[in-house]
Amino acid sequence: IDIRLAQYAGLRQIFEKCFRFLQAMARGNDVVQGRLFDRLDRLLSVHGAEAALADALTEVFTGNQEMCLKIRGYQVQRIVELLALHQLDASEFLDLLKAVVKVEELDLPLKRNQAFVMTYINQNRAKLAWIIEKDAAEKRKRLLKAGDLSDPELNYLLRMVDLLATCAEGENRFIESICQNIFLIEDLLEILNDPEISIPCKRPYLRFFVWVYLNTAGGKVESGASELDHDENMWRYIEMLNQSLLKLRNSLKGLERGSKKSMAMALKPGRTPSRQALEAAMQDKDRRIVATARVVDEDFLLYFFEGVLPFLQVFYTDYYQPVGDQHQMEVKTSQELVLNLLHISDEISHNVGDENQFQLLRSTVTTLVNQETLELLQQAEYVTMVTKFQQLSVDVEVDVRSDAMKKYESEFNREEKLNDRLNQFVVNFKKAYEGPNTVRVQIGYPSDTQYCEEDGDEDLPLGKEFQDHLSCFTNRSDGVDKHASKLVEQLFISYSDPDLAKLSEAERLEQERTSVTSLQVLRAMVHNQIMLLPEDDSGRSKAYQRTMERVRLVQDALNAFQSPLKIIPLLSHHNDDIVRETLALLATILYRGNRAVQAGFEYYFLNTREERFFIDVQARLQRSVVATRERRALLAQHRAKVSKSKEMMETLRLKTQGKKAAAKTSLAAAGQVSDEIELKTLEIKEGVHEVEDTSDALRFKDDGYIELILRIMGFMCDGHNRVLQDYLRVQSDNIKSLNLVGETTSYLQLFYGSINPDNIALVTQVFDTLIEFLSGNQENQAVAFDRQIIDAINDVLRLDTSHFTDTPELVCQLKQSAVVVLQSMIEENDPQTIRLSKEILETVHIDALYENMQKAFEEARQNPGEDGEDMRLLAFTIHHILLGLQDFGQKHWGKKWLFSYNPTPEQAGADAVLKDDTMSVEILRGEELQKVYFRVKKKAALREEVKEQLKWHISRESPTDKLRDFLEWAQDIRSDISFQQRVRKHRLASMLIAGRVFWYWSLLLLTIALNVFILASWTAPRDFEERLPEVENYFFPVLISLGAIHSLLSLCMLVTFYLSNWNNFVFPTIFYTIFKLETPKKSHSSINWFGLQSMYFVLFLTFSILSLFFDGYFYCFHLFIIVVNNDILGRVLQSITRNGKSLLWVAALMLVIIYVYAIVSFAFLRQSFDRNEGLFCENLGQCFVTSLKYGLLSGGGLGDALRPGTYSFHEPGLKIIFDLSFFIVITVIALNIVFGIIVDTFSELRDEKSRAQADMASVCFICGNPSFEFEKRGDGFDKHVKKEHNMWAYLFFFIHLNSILPNDYTSTEEFVAKKLRSNEIDFFPINRALSLSETEDKSVQELTELKRMVQQLLDRHEREDANQRRQKERQEQRKWKKRHLLSLEADEEGDEDGITTI
Repeated sequence: IDIRLAQYAGLRQIFEKCFRFLQAMARGNDVVQGRLFDRLDRLLSVHGAEAALADALTEVFTGNQEMCLKIRGYQVQRIVELLALHQLDASEFLDLLKAVVKVEELDLPLKRNQAFVMTYINQNRAKLAWIIEKDAAEKRKRLLKAGDLSDPELNYLLRMVDLLATCAEGENRFIESICQNIFLIEDLLEILNDPEISIPCKRPYLRFFVWVYLNTAGGKVESGASELDHDENMWRYIEMLNQSLLKLRNSLKGLERGSKKSMAMALKPGRTPSRQALEAAMQDKDRRIVATARVVDEDFLLYFFEGVLPFLQVFYTDYYQPVGDQHQMEVKTSQELVLNLLHISDEISHNVGDENQFQLLRSTVTTLVNQETLELLQQAEYVTMVTKFQQLSVDVEVDVRSDAMKKYESEFNREEKLNDRLNQFVVNFKKAYEGPNTVRVQIGYPSDTQYCEEDGDEDLPLGKEFQDHLSCFTNRSDGVDKHASKLVEQLFISYSDPDLAKLSEAERLEQERTSVTSLQVLRAMVHNQIMLLPEDDSGRSKAYQRTMERVRLVQDALNAFQSPLKIIPLLSHHNDDIVRETLALLATILYRGNRAVQAGFEYYFLNTREERFFIDVQARLQRSVVATRERRALLAQHRAKVSKSKEMMETLRLKTQGKKAAAKTSLAAAGQVSDEIELKTLEIKEGVHEVEDTSDALRFKDDGYIELILRIMGFMCDGHNRVLQDYLRVQSDNIKSLNLVGETTSYLQLFYGSINPDNIALVTQVFDTLIEFLSGNQENQAVAFDRQIIDAINDVLRLDTSHFTDTPELVCQLKQSAVVVLQSMIEENDPQTIRLSKEILETVHIDALYENMQKAFEEARQNPGEDGEDMRLLAFTIHHILLGLQDFGQKHWGKKWLFSYNPTPEQAGADAVLKDDTMSVEILRGEELQKVYFRVKKKAALREEVKEQLKWHISRESPTDKLRDFLEWAQDIRSDISFQQRVRKHRLASMLIAGRVFWYWSLLLLTIALNVFILASWTAPRDFEERLPEVENYFFPVLISLGAIHSLLSLCMLVTFYLSNWNNFVFPTIFYTIFKLETPKKSHSSINWFGLQSMYFVLFLTFSILSLFFDGYFYCFHLFIIVVNNDILGRVLQSITRNGKSLLWVAALMLVIIYVYAIVSFAFLRQSFDRNEGLFCENLGQCFVTSLKYGLLSGGGLGDALRPGTYSFHEPGLKIIFDLSFFIVITVIALNIVFGIIVDTFSELRDEKSRAQADMASVCFICGNPSFEFEKRGDGFDKHVKKEHNMWAYLFFFIHLNSILPNDYTSTEEFVAKKLRSNEIDFFPINRALSLSETEDKSVQELTELKRMVQQLLDRHEREDANQRRQKERQEQRKWKKRHLLSLEADEEGDEDGITTI
């Protein structure tokens, strides 16, 4: 329907009343203003009550900085279009535009909104600016002189001029130039000097004059106002002002204080006619106020504050320059003006209704006082008024409360106190109902960490009610119940169902609350599991991995419901709470870079050509940039005003001091005042009138939830997801591609030189996200470099930390993130990275890197514990970057830096200390060798016995076998070190393990001492049946004392052994078979529970205790301790145990053979066994034992032991065969086989050691290159194996990878970690080394240069040959030509002779 038709007049009235009601509701109410702003697009589409609509929307923006910053350009365009459509019928839209342009609470304009308004007004100039065109000058004069404020055309004119003045405010040169083409200075002064034009009509023109011509960005000459200081029309206007101010001064005298206050409250800024009418309707004005309005012209007061005071301040600051006696009239007028202003300020200063008005009044009076003359100083009235003004400037407190509010507060004071108590009770009851914000209280897990971020972007409802609600959607298996899918579907329906558009406002609000709660429940499912992660864990413990697996299960379950993909469209929702909760849920589902969720995003982006996500992210980044710049511009204007106010007061103070001496003389001569009074009244103290130069309203705010967005994009690329890294840079399958990598990098430019505690967390998150974008992606690195990422890093490195005295850890985190970005850009060695590194080396501030490294090192040294770990990590990271840049500069330029830089002694000292705990490895990635520097936290964690065991027992059959075995050893050692680190966290266990060397040597010495003591003390007893020795009385006290110590040390050694190797113990294989358990993988460090090594320490302690009860008999066994940690004796024992199985089988064979001989002896030679000689053969068992004993111990075998001469054989030769066969088979062959096995094993062990020594001395363990290659082409073999390819460095590198979270890996670390997980060795630089590569590069360069020189010689030789051939051809051509000419001449002569003859 067309509501403008006459038949809908009643509906129009309803609309108007609705908008008036909304206007009243929105005044001073941020919630209502926010609700109306959220529906701004819908409201701007309403027809029929445009004027009331404009008034209502004006209340939304008046005094609301956030709304002014949030408004979009198309919305401003829509307002201007409505103004162009309705013009005189809705000139209130001009007031709306003015409210959008200027932040009333700060009295400062927004340059962005100024540009919007002027741009769209120029686009509609024909419809809007007809009233200010030059051909409408006569009409304007007629309207102004008529002064009928009810005339729509006059209202439209005044509002338009006022809007233009507001748009030009703030020294906007472009807008000033446009406005200067509208009205000339002469036209403005003519209007201001015209007595027929009323004050309300002059006010916008005076403001236009001030902001377009006087207070300009272009200066006096450019604006054409350079000669206004002595312009006749200007001073005529000032004289007119003076008379008006004198009239105001006289009218203010005699007014009661309450009347003055009521009058001032009516003059608060931003009081449009509609607002005045609204206030009149909202409160009753008593007779006193009405009387006041009759005595004092309220319009002139508005004119005074909004026009006159800014005009006087600018004119007397920048233009007024009295010269000698030529302008005495101007001086006199100025003196009168100063006195009038001082009297007016004295009358109304205590009753100014707004702080900005008070500051303007004070600064204007101060400006005029600065222009005082000696003649004025001689007037006692002036001195008295200046004294009062000074006291007012110090004592005045602006009371901005309305009369209604003051009356309410006075009458309902008790109710207000009760209301305050009730509010406090509500807060306390809420806390009591919800409980403390700790994990222990909220989810029952024993931890006192904070459960969620309060009043932040990721807060959650607290209390049992929410957790009970959450339990309806969770289960114990994967943490998510199937009913949770209903929440996801509800969210999907909330934006996709077309019927939802038909909901009423109340129903829609309820639907939005339901969506917010659903998002919170889904997020809490993952959040509760994240809260169970162990604190201060490197991420490698089993408890952490189990909990993290639980987190991934919940994430995967929500991903299976397609939660991320179905809620992405909610990012475009108009409700900020829904957008915030959507972003928080996405960040939680992607926590730690869940690969399944990342794969879901990949599929979604690549198969649906989704653009909304990228458009929303870019839009929010850009809006944040705009809002932040506007805040910064406002803050700059605010500080400029503060600085200007301070300068004026300082100038006043200095001028006053300079004139005191002259004034003192003149006043004393005139006898008007005493010296004491003069000194008191003319002293302007330094520091008076200081204005607060900061404002909470101008502090940085993350309005667009940028930190959450950045975290989501970082999680998308976490784990070096190359697909999403590239897709965030360019969406090749979309119609429009948005480079979010570049946008994120450019976002850093917003904070150049302005990082503060309010935005440091966001800046840190930007760098953290860039780490994920850039790591291992050269294209993204190039984009970041082109967007000046190095400048941002330099800015962070030179950050002034004076503002962060309470939060130094935030600065440390920021710098750590920044330098990791730098590290990720230079870590690789491919051609593209080399080109980028050259440019980085030219732009990065090396001195800033050194300074930050030194500071971080010193702070870490002052905090040696966990408190200094962040600083320690920062120092190491910068140190590794410097080493990498030095290597790069040395390789490509032959010097460390592109320019000369010498570190200070302190920096060099820190560098040297950090270098001691830094190692490097070379990694083969593709075809390029890359050098990686890393920190070694605890070198002592790698035990020496483990190193020795690895060094001598690793397989050295071939380079690949050696490296594969090295990886197996490395895995075992990493497990051992990880276990050792957990054990060492316990103080007692750490002390026991640390003292294992002491236990060994103490036991060795004490065992020797005890055996020497026993050796000297024992005496054989007389009774041969007595087993215990005879000893002296001192023996037992000494034995018990030393034996107790020995037992205690034995216990310590046993406990140390088990503590050190607990992780390596395994049961015999049969144990796992019997109990049907999974057999663990056997490692190089495995120890059998019932093996010789473990049983030795048990027996050691057992024998030590038994020795206390058996007079030390068992201490002899403890002497075998000399075998422990002795390589030679260990090798001797190993020669027996290594082939023990073979020896056992040979022994078994010997037993079988001897058993055969025993049977033969039992059958035929029993008579040869003499019982008197100890030879028993009464049964087969005795015969076998005797044959075994004497057959082995007798030199000639069993035949040598049997009694000779007693033959039962019929033939003596059979006995000979028996004896000889036993001797040959057992004594000669079998025993020598045993000895041979032992000797061969020992020789084999010796050869293995020799080969290992030779291999270590002549071949690089890592690359396999022979030593002579490095002696001939490198810097020596020793340096190579110690610095470049140190096998222990690779082992520590693997340990380093095991000590950090996989999400924190660099690109190269991630590459190596993947290879380790798949047991691949192709990352080792086999047959490659950077030192050899550099030599090869130099050789190639030399060969290339030689080839070039040879080619030049060949080219030169060819050119010379060609020249010689050409010269030879030319000579032949000359000869031929000469012969040809001679032949022609001869032919011609012949012809002539023939003719003559004829």
